[in-house]
Order: sequence, then C-alpha cells, then structure tokens
Amino acid sequence: VEDKSHVIVSANHPNVTYNVLSGGILGGDGTVGSINILTGGKLAPGTSPGCLNSGNLTLASGSSFEVEIGGTTVCSEYDQQIATGTIDSGDSNLSTILWNNYAPTAGRSYTIINNDGSDAVTGTFNTMPEGATFTINDVVMEITYVGGDGNDVVLSVVSVPTTPATGFANIAKNPFIALGVSALSAIAIVLIVKKRNQLSNNL
Repeated sequence: VEDKSHVIVSANHPNVTYNVLSGGILGGDGTVGSINILTGGKLAPGTSPGCLNSGNLTLASGSSFEVEIGGTTVCSEYDQQIATGTIDSGDSNLSTILWNNYAPTAGRSYTIINNDGSDAVTGTFNTMPEGATFTINDVVMEITYVGGDGNDVVLSVVSVPTTPATGFANIAKNPFIALGVSALSAIAIVLIVKKRNQLSNNL
C-alpha cells in the first residue's frame, strides 16, 4: 500500500506492506506487515497515545517518527512502535510530544520502539547518536538504542524544571527586595512604638 494521506490502522493486516510517501502519515493501534517511511512521510504510532505493531521498519532520511508521551503506561499513556523484524532509523527525525500537558519526573523511561529478538537497531535518529540528550519544554531526555532487553529505543528523563521559589525564598535570593522588606519592617516597628507611647501618655 502506498500512502499519501493520514491512515489509521485499527485492524490486523500482517501481510500488508505500507510505503508512506511524502506528506503521508501512518498511525493507529493495529498490526501491519513491513513499514517503509519515505522522505517526507511520518510514522505516528497509536491514536493519542497507543501502540502500532509491524514487521520490518525502515525510516528514510528526511522522514519522521512521532511519539506522544502522556504518562508511564505504554500503549495507553505513551506511544510505542512494536517491531518483529529489522529496524533501520535511517537518520530520520524524532519528534517527541509531551501529550496532554504531561510533566514527567526525573528517572522515568519510555520505550518508544520495542524491538523483538536480538537484532540491533540500524542507524540513529538525526542528530541523536547513542546517549544524546535533547530538551522538550525544559525537560531533558536521553536516548539509547540499546535499552530494554538490549536492542530497544528508550527515552529516559535526565532532569525536569525546578519549581520556582516563592515567598521568603525569593526574598532571600534578591538583596534589593530583602533590603526593602527590612526597611519597611523597621518603619513599622517605629510606628508601633510611637503608637504605644501615645497611648501611654493619654492614660
């Protein structure tokens, strides 16, 4: 099958080979045969999110692989491509989306390509060699092609944005604010003392 549109696979077609042409998108949570994503095509497993099963997977240079991550449960909260054949990432582009405003925590990992058997993943994503890091919404992730049982593509969260300091923590970090607060406090103390003295004189 040659695809130039957005095709969602929801059934089992293990004997059908999909050739996704430029502008085409292949997604869904069914089963297909071999997948060839040509330059300009896109593979987006799941249906926000979900898992797509296939045989051999080939991603050409200039194609893209898109995954949505919205939790830690595979197939229901984050996307995964499950391949039972060879995998060639072909210097394609990896697009990772934090779905539904998901905020991951440091140390979490997500297997975005589940590679069966012992055959290694051939190639890497564009600008993402083994161990490379990248940032999404200030979340730093690291990629490995030898994760899982040794030949899966896994993203791990290295660091997440720190919660902005508030209240006295911000005051302590800013000497100008601290000085202003100190001055206001001193004025308040003086006014309180004067008020007490006036009350005492009136008694």
